[in-house]
Amino acid sequence: MTTSAKASYIAHYSFRVICLISLILLSSLFALSSPETHAAPIRTYEQQLEQVRLYINNDMFEAAKRELERLQKLERGKSDERVHIALAKVNYKLFNITQALSNLRRARNLVRDTNARQKLTVLYEQWLSIYGLVRFESVDQLQTGTIELVRKRKFINRDRQLALEKVQESLQDKVQLPASIYLPYGSYLANGVSFRVKRNQPTPIVELMLTPIVNQTPVPVKRDFTKWVYVGLGSLAFLSATIGGYYLLQEPPPPSRQLTITLSDGK
Repeated sequence: MTTSAKASYIAHYSFRVICLISLILLSSLFALSSPETHAAPIRTYEQQLEQVRLYINNDMFEAAKRELERLQKLERGKSDERVHIALAKVNYKLFNITQALSNLRRARNLVRDTNARQKLTVLYEQWLSIYGLVRFESVDQLQTGTIELVRKRKFINRDRQLALEKVQESLQDKVQLPASIYLPYGSYLANGVSFRVKRNQPTPIVELMLTPIVNQTPVPVKRDFTKWVYVGLGSLAFLSATIGGYYLLQEPPPPSRQLTITLSDGK
């Protein structure tokens, strides 16, 4: 077989291999882009509650909170004391004390059983033995800004310190006054104004000037080029499949039967 014939055979079977790879790639892309691949299984209301229990038992409180917030938006979830009790306990574990107490009040109002309501009342009073309410009000026209909340000494109790840090973080983000927040009992400074939260005492009303929010430089938007990668790969697969398919339909070239005749000068 001549060199040109060998080259023809190699080219032909190379395109067959390309075609096969292209078809596999194309099938994989269709599978990845199929809606059924990413569709979440439909779960019943009770199954979602069971998922919440599993999250809580495994200390996955953020995941439990997201699931409960979805349930809370449902018509059934709005009036289901189990959802609000779980939200209260999850928020308490995440040191969102103000929200936890709000959830617990809502659950207590929904519970019909006297004994269950009494248990929630005991839990509510237990939390109030640690945390007290403070109300922040603005002394000027600025109603939105930030508050620097300071305490001279850290709490020895880890949970109280973490609850304070959670509040400090939220006040540094954005505050809309007036606002009421639960804090561990103790003395504080809020934008230079001193106040004290004491047990069994009236709620302190702290009048202060908010710190204006400085306009920050817009963060560049991260663009997702994933879909363009899929488009490029899909186009490449389609092109390769087209070319490869054409060669698959062709018969392999027959072996060359050309005779090479060499003429000599007779010597």
